[in-house]
Amino acid sequence: MLNPNDNRRWYNGECGNLSVSPTFEGNVSAASGATIDICKLEPNIKVIGVRVHSDALGASTTLTFKVGSTALTKAITTSAEVASEMLIDDYLTADGDVLSVLVGGGAVSGKLRVKVVYEMVGNL
Repeated sequence: MLNPNDNRRWYNGECGNLSVSPTFEGNVSAASGATIDICKLEPNIKVIGVRVHSDALGASTTLTFKVGSTALTKAITTSAEVASEMLIDDYLTADGDVLSVLVGGGAVSGKLRVKVVYEMVGNL
């Protein structure tokens, strides 16, 4: 996890409100094909996007955001600095879900910052 000791709670506001997670950041270093865990997702939220800011992580490198075996994004090129927000197909989280990235194209090394954009679904 990028912030394994970060125990801040995620905002759980009114159902349907757009919210943004705390920033998960850290220095990453991994070979192509490796999976890097970003954060444990709160259960029962609808993830609708991911905000990413990273250094140039290496020549021909890509990151694919996923939860388990479900890819949330296409491969994002990270050979140059990245600062973007990607909208994704709605993904409803379950207890124990972890947001991670799959490294592709080559080994990555550098600083990665991630925010999750989501809506509360409610439990009624």
